[in-house]
Amino acid sequence: MEQLVNRLPRLKELDLSDSQELTQKTVECIVDNLKFLEALGLSRCYSIPIGAYFYLPKAPLLRSVQMFAIFKLHTLMELIKSLPQIKINQEPCSTIARPTVGNKRSSIWGERVRDYEPPRVSANQIVFVSAGNQKQ
Repeated sequence: MEQLVNRLPRLKELDLSDSQELTQKTVECIVDNLKFLEALGLSRCYSIPIGAYFYLPKAPLLRSVQMFAIFKLHTLMELIKSLPQIKINQEPCSTIARPTVGNKRSSIWGERVRDYEPPRVSANQIVFVSAGNQKQ
């Protein structure tokens, strides 16, 4: 983690979800060194103790933290109350797809990925909106 924060000190968004070896020291390293960090993903990082999350407000620009599937609801609600300046779990859709195993390894969120093609859009389906075309 020290190499990452030293090489990318102006990082604005960091998602470490599913990292099983993160600790309180990791959180402190992130907060102390990434002064431009605005969003942090720590979902399913089970080895970070709850006390580490109370260190997060020391990050001057941090506004959003995702920590899904870590705490029971009552604990999560207490964290939300204790850290009002940080939006916790406000982005339920992750930009990182979780890997799957077994029969599901060829799909993500129910969509096949090995032979997946995005939907085709014809030119007449595209709508352009500019400031000059808005109705008043």
